[in-house]
Amino acid sequence: MPPRLGQHFLTNPAPVRIALEALAVERGDTVIEIGPGNGALTFPLREAARRAGANLTLIERDNNLATELRARLCDSEVKVIEGDAVLKLPELLAHERNRVKIVGNIPFYITGKLLRILSEAPRPPERTVLMVQKEVAQRIVARPPKFNLLAAAVQFWAEPKIIAVIPSRDFKPPPKVESALLLLEGRANIPGDKERYEHALRMAFRQPRKTLLNNLLSGTGKPRGEIERILHALKIPPQSRPQDLSVEDIMHIAGEL
Repeated sequence: MPPRLGQHFLTNPAPVRIALEALAVERGDTVIEIGPGNGALTFPLREAARRAGANLTLIERDNNLATELRARLCDSEVKVIEGDAVLKLPELLAHERNRVKIVGNIPFYITGKLLRILSEAPRPPERTVLMVQKEVAQRIVARPPKFNLLAAAVQFWAEPKIIAVIPSRDFKPPPKVESALLLLEGRANIPGDKERYEHALRMAFRQPRKTLLNNLLSGTGKPRGEIERILHALKIPPQSRPQDLSVEDIMHIAGEL
C-alpha cells in the first residue's frame, strides 16, 4: 500500500479476537469494516457475521487491495466498497436502517475526521471498535480533572473504553507509537441537544488554560455577574478550568446559555 495511506497491517491474531468479542455481532446487524487491508480482521469477521446472520460491508481505499479482497470473497455476500471511508461512510450511515457496528484498523491521520462522522450520524453506531494511536485513545477516555475537548465531544454520544494496548511489533510495518483498541458504546439516549452542547463545549474550551468564567465571558458576551450566578446555581466553581468539567456539567451550562 502506498505510504501516504498510512496503513499498518496487523500480524498478531490476539487483538482480532478481542475486537470481535467487543463488537458482539448479532443477527440483523450491519457491520462495516474500515480499512480491511490484507484481511487480518476481515475473514474472522466474515465468519462471525455469517454465524450471527449479520451483513458485512468493507470500505477499502487502496485499489489493489480492494480488487484482491473481492477475489478472495467472491463466494460470499460481503460487500466491498472501494474509496475513502471519510467520504463513503456518511452516506452509508445516513441510509442504514439496521443496527450498525463499525470496526477498523484505521490510519491514524483519519481518526479525528472519522469520530466526527460518527458523531454526526442520524443514529450513531451501537458499537465501534477502532485501532487508534494509544495517546489518542487515552485522551478520548479521559475524565475530570483531565477532561479535554476530544473526550467531551466523543463522550456526549458514546461511552469509550480502552480494551487492549497493542505494541508496535504487532504491525507490519511497525508504527513509531503504540496502538490501542478503543471501544465506543453508543448511548441509547443522547442526553440533550447536540447543537447546544457543542456550542457550550466550544465556549468552555475556548482557551483551555483559562478559567471557565473567563472563557464564558469572552464566548457569550454576557455580564460577569450573570455568568457567575449561572455557575453558582449549577454548583460549578467559576474559577475551575475546562479540564475539571464533565459531560453533565457542559450539558447544564448549555441549558442555561
